Amino acid sequence: MARLFRLVRQAAAAFLCVFTVLRRDPLECVGASCSLESREENHRDTLQLGRKLLAKIQDGGAPASQTIISSHEAAKSDNRRTEGGVNNEGALPSAVSPKPAPLSTPEKPRCTEKKRGEIVLKGERHSGTNFIERILQFNTSNLNTIAGVKGSAKFGWKHAFLPPLGGKGRPFDPSTETLVVITRDAFTWLAKMMEQTYDPLMNAKRAGGFSAFLRAPYTNICQDDVGTMKGEDVCETAANLIQARTLKYKQWLSDDPDRATYVGSREAFLQSRLHVRLEDVANRDDGATTRRRQRKFLADALRERCVQARTANEFRAVTYKTTHSMTPWHKKIDATKETKQMLAKYTKEDLRFVLSQLDLEFEREIGYEYSYVHDMLNAK
Repeated sequence: MARLFRLVRQAAAAFLCVFTVLRRDPLECVGASCSLESREENHRDTLQLGRKLLAKIQDGGAPASQTIISSHEAAKSDNRRTEGGVNNEGALPSAVSPKPAPLSTPEKPRCTEKKRGEIVLKGERHSGTNFIERILQFNTSNLNTIAGVKGSAKFGWKHAFLPPLGGKGRPFDPSTETLVVITRDAFTWLAKMMEQTYDPLMNAKRAGGFSAFLRAPYTNICQDDVGTMKGEDVCETAANLIQARTLKYKQWLSDDPDRATYVGSREAFLQSRLHVRLEDVANRDDGATTRRRQRKFLADALRERCVQARTANEFRAVTYKTTHSMTPWHKKIDATKETKQMLAKYTKEDLRFVLSQLDLEFEREIGYEYSYVHDMLNAK
């Protein structure tokens, strides 16, 4: 009788553990984030956790009330490690190698309260700024405004330099603002710029063909907050489009930014900045994997920077294209197919020229190796 009573008590304790875990991490879905994959994943994790806790109780381990939190956190940690292994599944050619660590890795800020303020997007044209903005709209709270398509009252055009080189010259405040910098593989980006540069001077240079366009001097007419050209004054110049891209990303991602770029401490500014590669969040495989990637590289990363964002069960992924007017194209992104089509525009001479104009050490620092370009050059 005593043995039966002991077994019943152990089963009740295990049920209490599983019930508590479910209460701590509810299986609720919001909008498009309600997926069979996410529900099954949570059920599997919960059952596995229940078995572990029951075995621990039967072995005479700590009482259930002392094991619930630590075991639940351990399970979430296991999930994060598992998700970290999918970063390069189905990756674009430029993402064959893992993303290297940045030059500096500032400590994560301690979030005593959620940040209220502006999420400022910076990225070149055709780098996925509209796509990222749509994901953020779905997955961040109304505590934050997103300075994307409509521009920023403080920083102006999203494709322009940060202060003091561009925008309105007003410094970035990391206590209320979060900077999201979006990069894209240089070779696929250049092919997209050939289609549309959003600048009449550069568009005119497309008439000579792709090879001439790559080598043409870069100019850009001044833009206001929302990307509307103001007169014919030129605000940006460079030897070519490739070098213009490098100059912007070196400023946006500098570990030693100009003191006029921010207020407060340099460390706080670096902590508030998030670098996102388009290749890490674009839909290039099954939807469930894309959802995990977008959650990891955007929502999870923003929460580390004290921005309120949806958690795993609530996260809403975006797998369709988004135009500059934020109108969705109701077809899914096939990034691998698009990449092949864009790379077909290049001759071997073009590939060598682009490589000669890139700062390859900097490209490696932000996660682009371009080994696939050397393979194209070596192909017969």
